[in-house]
Amino acid sequence: LHTEQGRFTGRGDHLGVAQDSVEILTPTIDALARRGVLFEDCFSTSHIPCPSHAAIRTGLPPRDTGIVANGVQRLSPNALTLAEAFRWAGFRTLAVVSNQLLGPESAHVTQGFDRLRAPTGDIWRAEVPVSMAQEWLDDSAGLPTFLWLHVFDAHFPYEPPGQYDRAYYPADGD
Repeated sequence: LHTEQGRFTGRGDHLGVAQDSVEILTPTIDALARRGVLFEDCFSTSHIPCPSHAAIRTGLPPRDTGIVANGVQRLSPNALTLAEAFRWAGFRTLAVVSNQLLGPESAHVTQGFDRLRAPTGDIWRAEVPVSMAQEWLDDSAGLPTFLWLHVFDAHFPYEPPGQYDRAYYPADGD
């Protein structure tokens, strides 16, 4: 799970699986954490999306990737990315992102993916990239696959489905 100070993408202490969690139900994320690896003590290298995502993909801080702002610098084609490492290990590499800022026309932090989809205009709601990713995963059944799925819905404006929009508000709360 990736959290960044300054943008709410899901605070680590607001997950049911967290040891010192607040009382919030997150059953799907909790199940994923139990099946995978849960990093309990990690920090983002930047609160800015492109530098942060470049650091995640390369393991290098913004100082070394040269990406210190959004939409200004591009990742060097010589930088080794996580997707390239997975590809060299025989994995299919797939990426679907919800924001053109993370697509190939921006900082190119998606370098190394065999298949990539990103919007060219408005931000996609989660249903769009999730559907695309599921289709690609179905096509990759039985093959080693690395998928990066980026959804933007946790960012402002936050519009949860009706059954969840007041779940943690007091009945008399504003």
